[in-house]
Amino acid sequence: AKHDGVLDGSGGDESAAELLATMRRGEGAAAAAAAAASPLARPQPTAEEQLAATARLEALLLVGERDAACEHAMASGLWADALLLSSHMDAETWRAVMVRFASQNLAPGSPLRTLYSLFAGAGTAVFDEDAPAAAPDWRGGAAAAAPPPGGALGARWRSNLAMMLANPTAGDTEVIARLGDQLKVSHGAAHRPRAAAH
Repeated sequence: AKHDGVLDGSGGDESAAELLATMRRGEGAAAAAAAAASPLARPQPTAEEQLAATARLEALLLVGERDAACEHAMASGLWADALLLSSHMDAETWRAVMVRFASQNLAPGSPLRTLYSLFAGAGTAVFDEDAPAAAPDWRGGAAAAAPPPGGALGARWRSNLAMMLANPTAGDTEVIARLGDQLKVSHGAAHRPRAAAH
């Protein structure tokens, strides 16, 4: 690897693009299987469920119950409504809705789940969120059994790393470094993510 596997920032986007291209070539069959898997963790509401939930949402908003409407939207799986409402409330509410959306709807280890959690400012908590909470989903069913912390994210580390490199966010350097540390312990392969973090 160039520069002893360390990105020092002087190469800018070229170094990151080169690393991404190298990683994509190295993923092989594992990448194809991961790409074919759905990033969704749960089924979406039916049209009838959406109509009923939307009617209740509208009723709550007609009487000025924005907080209750946002909670109802989340509980009913109306995530576009919940995210829109929360974006007109305050930054902390929006972050909480985004984290809840990612943890309840996107599969553990999904690069999309990682990215959305980072957008919400989760930082290294993405490893904790890698396992969904045991709270029931919006249909009342139990949440899926949780993998060990960092397990699912670590299992798809190449895709997660590529997602973070392609979509930089505040705090992602710490996440990349921690991913490298976990891989070093479990696989002895920390040089790739750790190099990208520097």
